[in-house]
Amino acid sequence: MAYDKTTLQTSLDHVPENIQGDIRTATQWLTENCPFDIAMIWLFGSYARGDFINESRVTKDGMVSKYQSDVDILVVIQGKSTNATQRKMPPLLADLQDIEGLSAPFHCIYESAARFNSALRKGEYFYQDVVSEGVVLLDNSFELAKPQTLTLPERRALSIRYFERFFGKASQFHSMFEFNFQRGQLVGGIYNLHQMTEHLFASYLATMTHYKPRTHRLFELRAETKKLNRHISEIFPSVEKQDKKDFSFFCDAYIDARYKEHYDVNDEQIDRLMLRVEAFQHWVYEECLRAIDSFVPEENYSQNYLLYYPLMNVDELKARPLVEDVLNKTRYQLKESESKLGESEFRLGESEFRLAESKVALEEEMAKNATLLKKLRDAGIE
Repeated sequence: MAYDKTTLQTSLDHVPENIQGDIRTATQWLTENCPFDIAMIWLFGSYARGDFINESRVTKDGMVSKYQSDVDILVVIQGKSTNATQRKMPPLLADLQDIEGLSAPFHCIYESAARFNSALRKGEYFYQDVVSEGVVLLDNSFELAKPQTLTLPERRALSIRYFERFFGKASQFHSMFEFNFQRGQLVGGIYNLHQMTEHLFASYLATMTHYKPRTHRLFELRAETKKLNRHISEIFPSVEKQDKKDFSFFCDAYIDARYKEHYDVNDEQIDRLMLRVEAFQHWVYEECLRAIDSFVPEENYSQNYLLYYPLMNVDELKARPLVEDVLNKTRYQLKESESKLGESEFRLGESEFRLAESKVALEEEMAKNATLLKKLRDAGIE
């Protein structure tokens, strides 16, 4: 069954005029230079949705920092992917960046029509977003496929694909975090810990639902995860003041750790966050693999994914602290910190008391000296 194209967006009115001109120039260039038949050209991403960024900031020392969203273009080539398209399309799309007069950076990708429609039928989230949020820049009467109900084996295969992709990336960011942390590079460390967490959320959501929100905001990802499983509140709670403060600080790290000139993070903050993120990694691993195995009919249960998934040793994972253990350890550390703070305040009070005593003694000594000096002057002795 074909997709109803009357629902597709074709207007660029929400895009700044200079970027509209860039997009038209790029579309024309692609139609003139592409050596293959084009089925469709799409604008997707932030300029399609309207949440693009184009801003400049001046730091205290006068340095200008500029950030501008990429213009994301997807070219759909007629037919199936071939050796010729794989060889010729990447350099062609790279040449798009060299067009003179473009006022924004362009990010251009391509896909074969066969793969594009296959992904739409399976409900793969990236292609769903392109169609639902994107703007059609060119359409050569290409027939879009509609999503279909997947069989259990198809759902399982798609979940495995998403799990391996996002959990694998989370593990890579974990390695980079450990590299930073071991060298005392805390700013880089908290950014990579944030990215690890973002990809763990993506792993859970995409494995469970075959979709993930297009956002870097951990608040939103936690809220989406909570809709599926309230146990996420045990890992990233939002009741205690310190928990709220830690998570808010962690969410801001995606931007602040990269762009804030004077960004401050300490070992204690990293330690508290690291405990929760590693507990989250444990939880995501077990929940996702349990979901993947739920797609296997009972007669084929020998295909248990937990038994052969090679990314992480299951025994090693089970030996890690459980969520409640991590929370108890965190609570103990907080109480220990409060106790140390109380001791410090007590010692500070003692020091202030001794200082006051010393001040009184000094004033008494000065009074005695003044009295003695007066007596000497009265006796005519200078």
